[in-house]
This record gives sequence, C-alpha cells and structure tokens, in this order.
Amino acid sequence: MSRCGTRSGYVAGCRCDACRAAHRDYNREWLRREARIRYGIEPPKPARWIDATEVREHLNWLQSIGIGRRLVARYSGISASQITKLRDGTTTRTTPNTANRILAIGKHHLPPRAAIDATRTIKQLNELHKAGWTKKAIGRAITGNPNCKSLQVRGPKVTVATAQKVDALWQQVMAPKIAQRELEARLKADYRARTAA
Repeated sequence: MSRCGTRSGYVAGCRCDACRAAHRDYNREWLRREARIRYGIEPPKPARWIDATEVREHLNWLQSIGIGRRLVARYSGISASQITKLRDGTTTRTTPNTANRILAIGKHHLPPRAAIDATRTIKQLNELHKAGWTKKAIGRAITGNPNCKSLQVRGPKVTVATAQKVDALWQQVMAPKIAQRELEARLKADYRARTAA
C-alpha cells in the first residue's frame, strides 16, 4: 500500500493535502530538470533502452570463435535464456548495462581448450625455427616435459592454451631481437640524417 503524504500516495488515488503537495513538488522538480537539460546545464539521463543490433552481431561473432551462450552467461552474469533471445533477435532492445557487459567479452575469454586459427602460431613457430630452435626444443620449452619429442601443429586450428604458450616463448626469444633490429634501424637512420645535413 502506498504511504500517505508521498507522490506514490497521490498516484494511488489519495487526494489529501500532503499527497497533493508531494505530487506538485515532484512535477516542479521534473520541469526544472527538463529546463536544465534543455539549456545544457545538466546532462540528460542515459537512455533506459537501446537498440540490440550491435549486441546481437557481437554474440554471433563470439559464437563463431567458440564462445557460446553459456560462457557469455558465466562471464557477463546475464541469464543464458536472455542471451539466446538477444542473439536470435527475439529481443530487439536492451539496457546499456547489459550491452556493455556483453560487449566486454572478447577473445581473451576463450577457454584454454577452444580451437582458434593457427596462422599466427605457425608463423611464430617458423620464426623460432629460423632463430635456431628445433621442434624438440620448442616442445620441451612449451610443455615443460623433458621427454617431449616435438611440438606438432597440424591443420588450420590450434588450442588457445598452445597458442598462448607459443606466443609467450616467441616473446621471450624474438622480442629482444626485434627490439635490437629496431634500434639498429633507428641508429642507421640518424646516421644518414646527420651525414646528409
């Protein structure tokens, strides 16, 4: 039941002096706020509902890379049924909070056993081979197993865990060499600029 002397009491049907005064004060404040927003003194309230097209496209992309509705539900705290409705287009509008929580989910949320494109990993392995690392050495460094024969990446897919381990080894081995190359290129450019002047 609505409390007497408040606007909710007036909305519920009470017309006592206190309820009418509360309703009048609410309307005055609402008009003042609208005027402040109109003249740029105060920012407008954020929209309560927004179009869900971007969210739907993001959910479809997440599904295509291996993050299904249950994982999205786990990371975002939104129910799997609501995510299904957004992804299928049954729900066409959503709140900004829900949209932000879903859009914050990306590739970094992939589970370790998910399969992803192996192009980058293969390129990094080839660069490690050129730097003098054998398949056996790479396998042992990545797995931590001294009896590992070699690391084999076959086909267009690789697990997230393997890609991350290869990337960590590549960063450890190649990053200093790349930094050295960049430094040498800068020094040569500076030398040329000085001799040309």
